[in-house]
Amino acid sequence: MEPGPRETLVQLLRKLLDETLPFFELPEKHLRRFAAPGEPTLGEFLVFLSDWEAVYLQQLRQLAAEERPLLFAPDPAAWTAKLDYPRRDVKLAKQQFEAARRGVLELAERTEPGIDSKEGVLRGEGPRKFGQILSQVAVKNAAALKQVREILSAP
Repeated sequence: MEPGPRETLVQLLRKLLDETLPFFELPEKHLRRFAAPGEPTLGEFLVFLSDWEAVYLQQLRQLAAEERPLLFAPDPAAWTAKLDYPRRDVKLAKQQFEAARRGVLELAERTEPGIDSKEGVLRGEGPRKFGQILSQVAVKNAAALKQVREILSAP
């Protein structure tokens, strides 16, 4: 029997987790690399990715538990400016990323697929459904892995 859409997405999220975690463990010289001058370092980028994983988990929890919740939508520019990404602990970010992803996986595995159409309102952006956000976790993670590899391959 072929896996359904939810099972396929869960498998992809697990695969992306396994692919992403080793980058948090790279030596400091690699974590200080950047794609271009003025761009975030790999370490800063990974911390930012970790913070966003926690945001997605919170949004999914709200959708699972509340009726048409108002979902938190952070301001990436403000976070970058105010959360001191250059000084953040990449190892701690790895733990946060892994814990948040495992939380996302737990929700994906324990909630009924019918919840995918449950809707909330993303502040400043409009309606979002559980299934949309769950899929977005995978899309953003895959895009982040591409960026990580670009940073590491930059001269």
